[in-house]
Amino acid sequence: MQEKSTNADQRTDSADQDTIGGQSHPLRNLSEDEFAALGGENMVFVRSISARELALFLPEAKSMPGDVQFQMIMAANGAPILVSDSQTALLDWFEQNDFDQVQRH
Repeated sequence: MQEKSTNADQRTDSADQDTIGGQSHPLRNLSEDEFAALGGENMVFVRSISARELALFLPEAKSMPGDVQFQMIMAANGAPILVSDSQTALLDWFEQNDFDQVQRH
């Protein structure tokens, strides 16, 4: 008896590209402009950032030790919205701005 294959069976993950049924996933190769247009003003993301990296956005961060870590909320186009060292501040921002959080895998 032969088993039916499912999409999960056809999905392969590699360091170079994600494929589904042997085809490249269409979201894998978006330009920056295309990615920003997906969520427009309705999508933000949170990333960890060191004080060294933060100094590129905020010159005041140059006076901090470079390995101090922060969390930064960014718009889909990469514009910084909020920088904090407090998880509570991030959660408050999400509550006040009516955004839901999802986990990226």
